[in-house]
Amino acid sequence: KELLVTPGLDADVLILGPTGIWILECKYLAGKVVYKKGEGWYQIKEFYREGGILEVKRLPFDVDLDEQWLREHMNVVETIRRRLPAQAWLIPHIKGGIAFTHPETALEIYPSCRAEWGNIKKWLKTIRDSRPVPQLTPEVQLQVADALITFASKIGNESGTKSALDQAYLVHDQIVHQAQEYVK
Repeated sequence: KELLVTPGLDADVLILGPTGIWILECKYLAGKVVYKKGEGWYQIKEFYREGGILEVKRLPFDVDLDEQWLREHMNVVETIRRRLPAQAWLIPHIKGGIAFTHPETALEIYPSCRAEWGNIKKWLKTIRDSRPVPQLTPEVQLQVADALITFASKIGNESGTKSALDQAYLVHDQIVHQAQEYVK
């Protein structure tokens, strides 16, 4: 399920962990993805038409991916600033960028891109190898999750959303039940 960060804009993946808060805008695109300042984002797709004729198409994106990620980041920062003012120290630890998830994506992204970017392997390594933030305890992570979920529910007009702590207990209970069933 998407996590709305402002009306009409969601974070595809939000990871709360010991190394920070990671926001990833995920794109599953085959072929070559290009970003050049002045030309924007586009995809180059090659395919064969009837008769074996190679065709190459340049498909411009409807959205500016780095701008979209920057808006997601800004809205998560503002949610934490407004809903958890005592946790404003977290703001420098809100990271992420654009994750290209298709295994056959070739990337040609110029340095003018304003967001970090990479494939899934790059993001896994980046998140895993980042230094832990000592103050980012599980309790603080749950506070952040509650603030983001509450805000997303409010702007999405949802009611009855469980807190992050309630959801953690639910997942824990499900895992315990599955383990007990497996042992039987």
